[in-house]
Amino acid sequence: MRWTFVWVLAAAAACAQSSGFTGGAAPAADAGIPGDPAGVAVYVATDGYDDADGTTPATAMRSIKAAAKRAKVCAGAPCIVKIAAGTYLESVSLYAGVHLYGGYARDFASRDAQNNVVKIVSSDVRAVIADQLDMQTIVDGVTIVGADLASGRTGKSSYALWVSTSRAFLVLSHVNVIGGRGEAGVAGAAGGAGSCTATGGPGGSAADCSSATGGDGNAGGDP
Repeated sequence: MRWTFVWVLAAAAACAQSSGFTGGAAPAADAGIPGDPAGVAVYVATDGYDDADGTTPATAMRSIKAAAKRAKVCAGAPCIVKIAAGTYLESVSLYAGVHLYGGYARDFASRDAQNNVVKIVSSDVRAVIADQLDMQTIVDGVTIVGADLASGRTGKSSYALWVSTSRAFLVLSHVNVIGGRGEAGVAGAAGGAGSCTATGGPGGSAADCSSATGGDGNAGGDP
């Protein structure tokens, strides 16, 4: 059975502190388009490269996971991550204060989460992980799809969104969370043939003019 959960929460982007950037030039802040959050950004697109710096749409990175890691340490960290339409086959770990925004056209000139669908689809047990977040972290305009592990036989669970020790810091806005399928459990041992050895009870006692009933039988060895 598959369940689909949808959360819609209003959220505002949070700003950040100063830090060093570990590779490439510092990302530039956008002037803004309708529905586009302001802030210094790292860009992601399905035709990008993870060895790119992600500072502009033309130098977009390939994976959300790598872009979030870079946004964590960019100049003015944490930066936001802007994601162009497409399906991203990966497991994503969230970092405190690094907001993910989907729904962008490939040139990042427009944002429409309904028409520019962003899907995170994982083959791992956990598709998106929010662990020990200690500041507001927004995920907006994406669809998260849990792994389909139905072919397995070791009993693993499938988590589309796994949240632990993050209290109210995780904010989901315009996010579809679609459960996957867990593995079947380990098969039980085959049954064996049973056996039962029953012994009869003692016979009755006889007399010239009377008799007594025999005793009950004993189902010895019956499991």
